[in-house]
Amino acid sequence: MKRRALPTLHLEWAPGSVLAMDRADDRRARGTSIDELGRFVRGHKEALVGVSRSCVFLKAIRLPKATPEELRRLVNLRLGQLFPLPASELAFDAYQTDDHNLEGWLTVVGAMRASDLVKLRIELADAGLKATAIFPVALASAAVAARPDALVVDKLPTGMTLDVVQDGVVRFSRVASENANVGQEAQRTLMSAGVGNLEVVRGRALELLHLAPEFSFTLNEDRAKLEKEQLGAKTRLSILLLISSLMLAGFIWVEHSEAQSKVNIAKAKWESKLKTLRATRDAEQTKANRATSMKTTLDRAFLPAQPLSDMVLAASSALPEGSWLIGINTERGKPVQLRGTAKRGELVAKAVDSLSASPRFRDVKLVFANGAKVAEQPVVQFNIVATAVGNLPMPVSEKAGKKGARSSSSRAKVASVSGTSASGGTP
Repeated sequence: MKRRALPTLHLEWAPGSVLAMDRADDRRARGTSIDELGRFVRGHKEALVGVSRSCVFLKAIRLPKATPEELRRLVNLRLGQLFPLPASELAFDAYQTDDHNLEGWLTVVGAMRASDLVKLRIELADAGLKATAIFPVALASAAVAARPDALVVDKLPTGMTLDVVQDGVVRFSRVASENANVGQEAQRTLMSAGVGNLEVVRGRALELLHLAPEFSFTLNEDRAKLEKEQLGAKTRLSILLLISSLMLAGFIWVEHSEAQSKVNIAKAKWESKLKTLRATRDAEQTKANRATSMKTTLDRAFLPAQPLSDMVLAASSALPEGSWLIGINTERGKPVQLRGTAKRGELVAKAVDSLSASPRFRDVKLVFANGAKVAEQPVVQFNIVATAVGNLPMPVSEKAGKKGARSSSSRAKVASVSGTSASGGTP
């Protein structure tokens, strides 16, 4: 538990009775009020005040773990159930110990009449003193016991005091008659506290007020005022933060606007340059495309896809058995002319079909097929034209095209007649 470093002047107060002690020189005094102590308190500005047991309600309960502010709210809700006076007539405080179980954390709650606290403050003000803390004097009995469990007994002019200490925490406190039997009162106290036998320790709590747990009685008005001040401080801070945020946002906006303006100007310049460069690139690309197209055309014209050797091999392979080539003529851009001889006319037709089915040739046509004799052996001489696949034909003028069409028609007629003659024998 947190301990204080507090003034040397200790006071034990009750209405009409005050005990005083100065730890600095171990002097002691007694009076009916603080002001009556006179020269004893003169020279002191602060005092540590313990409220007499006869004026205090003290109880130990278990509550959920909470911050000091949350703990006061929890206790305030149960104050009327814990003590025999309405919560509005009490000044209270509480602190939580390290002892906890399933029911919660052990919490010591103390209360006194609000009117008594007001009277105590008036006496302190009249004596020119300020209380650094006001709390039950019995809370210092844990320091007097100097052990975890004990029954602390003391005899005062106002009566015999008995404080039950368990696990280093004051759980119960009462006042008996000054002349009462110590043994009997000790038994009564232990029974009231619901504990077994405890070792009796004699000592005065007033001397060790500075070792008591942190605790201080306050009025509801004090807490309301403090909360109002805290709320006001938070409100002021929030307003200052809001103003600062607005100023910062304005500054950032101005900076952003200036930077964006510069960016827009630079962007416009680069867009203009990029537009010019794109136009130049497109023009050059068009030129490159035209050059590429021209190169492709020239390559197709001057570098035929099928060399003459390939065409000869393909044509020879396509001829059926019993027929053979006797000549092949090809010019750049013109159909290939195949001249050959076959033993029979039907072999010529097979040759045309075979060449048409070959992937190397297209537009295969029979120009003519004439009967002839070789060494008195009847044969068929033929002429076939075809276009080599992949080789670029030469462009022809409109007149040449018409003339070629008429020539092809004439050749087709000749081929038809010749083919018939080749099939039937000698023309």
